Amino acid sequence: MPATLPANEIARLEALKSYGILDTPPEPIYDGFTVLAARICQAPVAFLTLIDENRQWFKSKVGSELCETGRDVAFCAHTLEDKSLVEVTDTLLDGRFNANPFVVGPPHIRFYAGAPLVTPQGFNLGTLCVVDVAPRALTPEQRESLTLFSQLIMTQLELKLAHQRAARQSEALDRLVAQRTRDLSESEERFRQLAAHSSEGFWFASLNPDQILFVNPAIERILGVSTSVLFQNPRAWRDAVHPEDRTVVYAAMNAVNEGRQPAMDIEFRILRPDGTTRWVRDSATPIRDETGKIVRVGGIIQDITEMKQADAHRLRTQRLESIGTLAGGIAHDLNNALSPIMIGVAMLRTRSATTNQEILDTIESSARYGAGMVRQLLTFAKGVVGEPVLLQPVRLLRDMQTLIEGTFPKNIELRTRLNRNLRPILADPTQMHQVLLNLCVNARDAMPQGGLLTLEAQNREILPSELPLFPEAKPGKYVVWLVGDTGGGIPPEILDRIYEPFFSTKTPDKGTGLGLSTVLGIVKGHQGFMRVESEIGIGSKFFVFLPVSDDVSPDRNSSPPTSLHGNNERILVVDDDLRTREMLTLFLQSQGFYVTTAKDGVDALKAVTSSPQPFDGIITDLHMPCSSGLDFIRTFRQRDQTTGILVCSGRVDDQDATELKAVANCQILNKPFTRENLFSRLSLTLAPSRERRTKDTAPLSPNETRG
Repeated sequence: MPATLPANEIARLEALKSYGILDTPPEPIYDGFTVLAARICQAPVAFLTLIDENRQWFKSKVGSELCETGRDVAFCAHTLEDKSLVEVTDTLLDGRFNANPFVVGPPHIRFYAGAPLVTPQGFNLGTLCVVDVAPRALTPEQRESLTLFSQLIMTQLELKLAHQRAARQSEALDRLVAQRTRDLSESEERFRQLAAHSSEGFWFASLNPDQILFVNPAIERILGVSTSVLFQNPRAWRDAVHPEDRTVVYAAMNAVNEGRQPAMDIEFRILRPDGTTRWVRDSATPIRDETGKIVRVGGIIQDITEMKQADAHRLRTQRLESIGTLAGGIAHDLNNALSPIMIGVAMLRTRSATTNQEILDTIESSARYGAGMVRQLLTFAKGVVGEPVLLQPVRLLRDMQTLIEGTFPKNIELRTRLNRNLRPILADPTQMHQVLLNLCVNARDAMPQGGLLTLEAQNREILPSELPLFPEAKPGKYVVWLVGDTGGGIPPEILDRIYEPFFSTKTPDKGTGLGLSTVLGIVKGHQGFMRVESEIGIGSKFFVFLPVSDDVSPDRNSSPPTSLHGNNERILVVDDDLRTREMLTLFLQSQGFYVTTAKDGVDALKAVTSSPQPFDGIITDLHMPCSSGLDFIRTFRQRDQTTGILVCSGRVDDQDATELKAVANCQILNKPFTRENLFSRLSLTLAPSRERRTKDTAPLSPNETRG
């Protein structure tokens, strides 16, 4: 839709002609503002437009070869009565532009923003505008910058007009120049303030001669190179590019300088003089003279190191979560496979004294080894799977110190620094010992020729203001363990993979690759987190943060029973794995129990409802097809609140464990289990039933009768 003529159109056209700028060659000052507008607004195309009677003429342009368009299709013609920036976020949704040939056809403009060029008399001559082929919106900072640049351009036009009138109005010109100079100084000061406080680096450079024309202070903060050095040595920025990235960066810059590419937008690393490496994003655009020759290049450079680190951390977390889910599923199936083996070994030991005990020892040892591997997988996938108690960390560390001094090679020197006033933690002691042992063994293996192993511990409080430094932490008090070595260090290219299960730089006979993944799983399961620092040729340091606790845990160190004899108690065994059902049935029958089996929750409910007598105890798996163990327990508890239930599963998720703990008379036993573990949990499971039997068979007092 063509724009309507402004009410002051005749006076506006006279004002435009008075500036004498129409159909003049390109000028560097206007090209510079147009390039800055495109870069700051991150737009592929920018124009400095002027509107006369019949056309829209481009004094300066970036990203387009057009020189002018008809006024009837000009976007800027719609802004002639506006005194502030006009923004069209989606041209297809705007009735003024949705049929415009530049919208429905090449270059398919979808976004437009124009800051008007307003004369002191209030006439709008045109705009400084940016366009894009995708719908979008400017940020407040971009809107402010675009408006500022249009004002600076108008100030430049005013100065030029003032000089043209100098011969006729010298006295008036002096006053006008003075005022415009002050305006320009103020505008330039505003620009300098914007550039000085911007986190992005602005730069302009000429190609012949090779010279830096302008850089703002952010360049110095990003590159770590002083602006004076850049002015003296225009190629100093090339030396800051990381050696591994120079080939790609130089090729991209040369392509822009030589006109083979319209612009450059590239991410690469820089190596600062202090030795630190930072990631940057550099966007550059060429500036041409009136003949079309590239004479200057301008651009913006940003430090994106934190963004890169955040992306890497997010991807690493997602990868570990995916591997953890897979590991949990594999561990569940392996535990189901190992359970019949360990039950069978226990049965063979009790059935015959003539059975070859060495063979049974080998089978049981292999099964326990496999169970240990599976437990490590589950620990990686789920964290804490043991019973937490209140621990004094100093005791654990002292035990580890004794172990190291007695078993590690003599060419490894142990240096400890332990705070005697370490706060207590609520944790599984076996798993905490495993954390320390794995880290210390890794430190030992990192120093085959000997070195210094450091073991330290201290109290630490993480404040809310420190959370950006510790994104995995919660504010509060922690105990921090440090295990350090003076080995060769961890190469940066594998640092992100050290916690992956089965990833190891050791040979297969030296390790399984589950050590650090297990450590991380245990620490996260205890609501803690880890940090690692490593430098090639210097060594590595692993920091373990564990939250402190003032809770008192019950004593769980009582010895489990070594036998449990049944008295024809009725037990329902629910498990979808046939081998586990059969072996557990045979074992329980050998101990004097009457056993009924079910293959899933639906089958178990049928057994419960059809049984002529109530069961004394129930042993059920958790993860089963058709109906899970939890579904069965919920339904069963609606009719029976007292019968003991033993949940025996190869994997218990945190959510399931929380719900099971709320169920009355419910015990949890992880697969695979030993005979002693089964006896201990089954004894607790049968306690309510045996208590009822004792009451039912107790002698009656003179005043009691049995109905």
